Amino acid sequence: MNFSEIRHQDAGITRIDRALSSGRFPHALLFTGPAGVGRELAAAASARRLLCERPTGLDGCGACEDCTLLAAGSHPDYHRIYRLLARFHSEKRVRDRKAVELSVDVIREFVLAPVMLRPSRGRAKVFVICEAERLSEKAQNALLKTLEEPPRDTFVILISASPDAMFSTTRSRCCEVAFRALPDDYVAEEIRRRTSLGAADARFVANLAQGSLGAALGYAGADLMNGVRDVAHAVRKAQRDPLASGQSLLETAKGIGEAMKRAGDDEGDTNVARNGQLVTIAIVAALLRDVARVAAGLPAVATSADWFDAAALAGSTDQRSIGAAIRSVARAEYEIHGNVNAGLIFDGVGIALSRGLRPLVEGQIERGGRRRAN
Repeated sequence: MNFSEIRHQDAGITRIDRALSSGRFPHALLFTGPAGVGRELAAAASARRLLCERPTGLDGCGACEDCTLLAAGSHPDYHRIYRLLARFHSEKRVRDRKAVELSVDVIREFVLAPVMLRPSRGRAKVFVICEAERLSEKAQNALLKTLEEPPRDTFVILISASPDAMFSTTRSRCCEVAFRALPDDYVAEEIRRRTSLGAADARFVANLAQGSLGAALGYAGADLMNGVRDVAHAVRKAQRDPLASGQSLLETAKGIGEAMKRAGDDEGDTNVARNGQLVTIAIVAALLRDVARVAAGLPAVATSADWFDAAALAGSTDQRSIGAAIRSVARAEYEIHGNVNAGLIFDGVGIALSRGLRPLVEGQIERGGRRRAN
């Protein structure tokens, strides 16, 4: 991986370039920003530059033994730390435990133990800790000394989409580099280049991914558009039967979660049901945002009339009603994270949709979907 392959992250890459060029690369860094925008690619590119025998400018040479080992995923001085490393822990009790968080057991065995050893190839050791916001309290406390006073030629890069969830004591010991959401047009273009999705579907997936190319490619790999059409049907159903709509959304969420698990990598989340529910809620929100735009006299951004007619629904609502429905859907996301009963959550979503999309009395709608006083 070369830094030149990371797009639309000029500010972050410039900071990394200056640190590498000066020879004063921080021993503890925190790469923040949404998942799937280049944070881990930048961490891997930084490691390649630090471990390379003959670096050329910002990048590793790509030809030496170190670069070859790193590309093959077998460099002994590059350590990628993630939750599911628990499966390879030396103790059975850790292997058998559900890896919901990045536990202190994983940190002790895969970071704190090897960090004290000399680099196998003599140049440096690099530890990249993914999902750092999931580090447990004990894990963060165990890391503090290493972050503050690491052994010579040891570098630790933490990656987090939610740095505010981390302790201030952990963050304060790291040099933070921010990564931004990618432009929707770029994400849609990359989806079309790398997958078989058409323009309309690629545009919707890009909008749904909210600037994350990684998430968008994951959705495309899980054939998410089939689920999107099921969600669109359930949203329309809410006008007639809100509870049936909520049940349909919950069933669709189960299918989406399973499809994402099958399409995922070795870090596939252990909570399949929750992932499917969150993506389903995100799809509902994206559909409602387009209804709101059309109701305000603006063009739809993400949806296509051949499978979701935002204009038709916009004609049966007003800004206040659709706004209330969007807020209810946003609350559902927090409830999912809070482990509220899924059946109750989606019943509530169905009811919110029925209220937000309820047909108004004839003559109450002006052009553009605004309510007109009688």
